[in-house]
Amino acid sequence: MEIKSRPYQSTDDLYAIGKLIRRAYRKIPGLNAWSFCRFDIWAQRRIADAEAFLDRNWQQQFRLWIDDNGIPIGTAFAFDNHHWRKNPDAHAIILDPEHMQLAEAMLDWMEMCALPEVEVFESNPLLNRLLQLRGYTRSKDAMIVREKSLANKSFEAVNLPHGFRIKVLRRKDWISYFVAVNAVFKMMDTVDAFRSIQQAPSNVPELHFQVINDTGEIAAFCSVWWDRENNLAEFEPVGTVPRFQRLGLASALLTHASNRMREMGIGCVRVESWSESPAANRLYECCGLQEKDRIYRWEKGTG
Repeated sequence: MEIKSRPYQSTDDLYAIGKLIRRAYRKIPGLNAWSFCRFDIWAQRRIADAEAFLDRNWQQQFRLWIDDNGIPIGTAFAFDNHHWRKNPDAHAIILDPEHMQLAEAMLDWMEMCALPEVEVFESNPLLNRLLQLRGYTRSKDAMIVREKSLANKSFEAVNLPHGFRIKVLRRKDWISYFVAVNAVFKMMDTVDAFRSIQQAPSNVPELHFQVINDTGEIAAFCSVWWDRENNLAEFEPVGTVPRFQRLGLASALLTHASNRMREMGIGCVRVESWSESPAANRLYECCGLQEKDRIYRWEKGTG
C-alpha cells in the first residue's frame, strides 16, 4: 500500500475524519483521545468560521495521511486557534489502528510547525512511550473519561425539585440557551455556529435538554451526541447556571437523559471531566458514570 500525505482540501475531509474516528474506535476504543463528539462539534464550528466569518486560518495547519484509495488513515492538526496562540501549540493526532507507524511522521510534521502539545490516553502505551522518547513532558492534570452502561438496565427515578421541569431545546430557545452556557463556561455562541453544529453527524435534535423554572429561565442544560455506528453516546456540554446550583438539577437532567437514551436503544454513554473539577466528578460518579481512562497532555519543551 502506498501512503501519501496532503494538506486539508475541503469539508469532505472533515466528514471522512469523523468516519475514521468511528472506525478506529470500533477496533481499539482507547486509541484516539479525540472522541467522535468532540471532533464533530469542532469540525462544524470550523465550517461555520469559514462560511460565516471567512476565517480559514485553521486549514493552514492541517494534514491528512491517505491510502491508495484516497481514504484518510490518519490526520494531525492544530485545533486551538493556532494562528494567534503562542507555543506550545495544541495539536490532535487521529490514527487508524492498522497504521500506528504513522505517529512518527505526524509528530515530525507537527514539530516542523510548532512546539506541539498532544493529548493521549493513559492506556495507550505506544504513544505515551513515543512522546517520552521524543522529549515530551506529561501534564499532572487530566481529563477523566467516564462511561455508564445503559443496555438492559432499569429506568431510574428522576428527582426534579418542585418548580422546575425538563424540556427539549428548540430553535426559539437558542439565545436563552447561549446566555445560560455563557454563565457557566464564559463562552457565548453565535446563531451561525450553533446552526452549523446541528448538522453534525452525531447530532440528535431531541437529545438537547434543558431544565427551566416556573418563569421560563434556563437553570441547567445538557446535550447528548450519538455515534450510531458504535451505539455510543456522549454528554457535552453539561452545566448548571450558578444561581441554580446545589439543587440537584444536573443530576435529575442526566438521569432523564439516560432514560431517554434507553428508550432509543443506546447502549452506553460517556462524558469527560477535568480531574481538578471535584464538583463535576462527584456529579458524574453519583449518576453512575465510572472512570474508564484518562487523557493527559504532553508538551514538547524548548530544552
